[in-house]
Amino acid sequence: AGQGHEADARSDVYALGAIGYELLSGKLPHPRLSSSTLFEAVDIVGEGGRIECDCDGTLTATESCWVNDNRNPGKTRGQIERELLREYGAKKMIWVPGLRDRDITDDHIDATSRFVEPGVVMVQVPPRNRDDVWAKDARQQLRILSRATDARGRRLDVIEMVFDGA
Repeated sequence: AGQGHEADARSDVYALGAIGYELLSGKLPHPRLSSSTLFEAVDIVGEGGRIECDCDGTLTATESCWVNDNRNPGKTRGQIERELLREYGAKKMIWVPGLRDRDITDDHIDATSRFVEPGVVMVQVPPRNRDDVWAKDARQQLRILSRATDARGRRLDVIEMVFDGA
């Protein structure tokens, strides 16, 4: 699966933010999932971090992770989407482009954007003065998710979390 690149540490920092949300709000990020919930798909390949579920019918993912010959050779985005929606019992998929061949994960969605409850997504963005590929990716995810609706037709409530990476 890997490309010989190092894993991006943003995932760990972002997980800390999700834990902070839970501590400050008193709400579990995914109240309907237990920590033992596992994803198993027969016809597609993906690992944890490649998909986010709001537990209310909506999924998000980076296209760079899933529609990639290093994991799902010959599969189209439509084929992968149908399989993911079926496996999760979800109704709507929100795709963001992501970044291919920049790290071992091909830009897992959970390094930047995570559902914290149905209809609410937290997006980690860098300060405005950062202009590297990761900063551009985060801003693109923020733009897409800010305009998106969930499976129930509600516009997503997007929490922007600024992180400078220091």
